[in-house]
Amino acid sequence: MKKSLLYFSILILVLNCLFFLIGFGNDAVEVAIFMGGLMAIGTDPVIIVMAILIGTALVVKQSSLSVIYFILASVVGATVVHYMLGTTKLVVDIIRVDALLIIPSIIIIVASFFGPKSKATTKKIKYTELPIHKPLRIIILIFTAVMLWVILINEDRSVRYYKNKTIFSKYVSKYIIWNNAFADRKINWCMSTNEPSSSYVKGKCTLYPEELLIEKGIVTKEEINKFIKDGSTYVQYNRKYNGLMWQRSIHWIIALISMVAVWKYRFCIAYIITTPMFTPPEPKPKKSNLVKAIKNFFKSI
Repeated sequence: MKKSLLYFSILILVLNCLFFLIGFGNDAVEVAIFMGGLMAIGTDPVIIVMAILIGTALVVKQSSLSVIYFILASVVGATVVHYMLGTTKLVVDIIRVDALLIIPSIIIIVASFFGPKSKATTKKIKYTELPIHKPLRIIILIFTAVMLWVILINEDRSVRYYKNKTIFSKYVSKYIIWNNAFADRKINWCMSTNEPSSSYVKGKCTLYPEELLIEKGIVTKEEINKFIKDGSTYVQYNRKYNGLMWQRSIHWIIALISMVAVWKYRFCIAYIITTPMFTPPEPKPKKSNLVKAIKNFFKSI
């Protein structure tokens, strides 16, 4: 079994599980709809037959491009069913592709337990333990732990209630976890005058959910975006999940995975660092000096 194909199959299942767990944990209706659609499409006989054919073909005929063939087969299969049934919604095709990825992944993972294990063909590097290797490994582990602490864990507490307190959250996490695209908007609206307001007026202007204003036909989404852009109204973003908790959890997971990876490859890292310093250079061939040889010849006459 090709390791790349097996790892890709495991990744498909893990990502789907995380998607559903995070969605159910935050009571996301969209995830529940996607899950229902996946269960309905995943039990379709046409999809099941296609998935079994894809999984069997990948197990029997393996190559270095198996992952690419896997993705292409899933997309082509979903496209064929799209034209067969005349699907009009894109989300249905996305669910079909996901189903054609999940079922063959299960087949590949199950087949990996029964298939013959491939022998390692890579040559082992001859490793010679030097006195400097052990302290160097300790320094590498300490340096990695300190850098992970500084970048991912250490929070700047000088500013209270500031969510992007770490270096990683300041430049990476805030664009994902704190993205306003995942939040519900409340618009400051005055019902008495039926117009937006940029300031709170007690008894007259208050925050209303964006969906409520659109549902009642008071304003359209395009008009709301225009009011927000020109500063005519005040907007408040509400998230259904605890952003700070998710941010800290993800940072700790990344730090632990990175630390485990460095711990596993500490011998290799130390070997790579010390090899250029302690490996004697290959002797270079001496260049012949023709002019010097001729001079010495005439001097000896």
